Amino acid sequence: MSNPQVTVVGRVPGTHTFSSLVCTLSVGLPALSVLVIVIGLSIPTVGRRIDRLAEWWNLRRVYEGLEPLWKAFYNAMPQIALTSPQGVEGQVPRRDMRLRLYRRVVEVRDGALILNPYRRDADTAAHRDRGVALGLDGEALVAAIEAADLAVALGRYTSGAGRGGGITPASPSHDDLQGEATWLESVSRAFAERRIAPVEDRTAAER
Repeated sequence: MSNPQVTVVGRVPGTHTFSSLVCTLSVGLPALSVLVIVIGLSIPTVGRRIDRLAEWWNLRRVYEGLEPLWKAFYNAMPQIALTSPQGVEGQVPRRDMRLRLYRRVVEVRDGALILNPYRRDADTAAHRDRGVALGLDGEALVAAIEAADLAVALGRYTSGAGRGGGITPASPSHDDLQGEATWLESVSRAFAERRIAPVEDRTAAER
């Protein structure tokens, strides 16, 4: 008994879809073109996301750099907190790092304003001499002097020893949040490291 022959319609024996360059290009190029278009459309979106993530991490770094100075101020002057019972209520989402940094900068500045009456020009002069002797110069010197001045003023404030006379500190002028925050971060790091040893507070002995 002979087996019936099966004929495949539309198929040339020994060939397949990609048997020729023409077939390969006709099938592959449209798919490749779609892939290129999709990748091209997604690159700007990915780039923007990377930029936003990089900005977020930079803001967070500065925010954490302000922690030593902010914490010292808050422990002595809890009223500076914008979320305190005496301040503005409400929580800031963790993802909104720009607003969180803005609040921290305002709180640190408020603390420094409270301490202004407890500062003395003589402290600043002594701290400048010590900083120069340590080889500091430029903005690093200014930040270290400011940190040491704030440390002495904070000591006077917390001990109730009395006011120091009051001065208006000279600090770099910044018109933007990033510049102001970066400056305060450098002061905060100098404050944490006690880069310049604060002068002894003699206010109590003079009373």
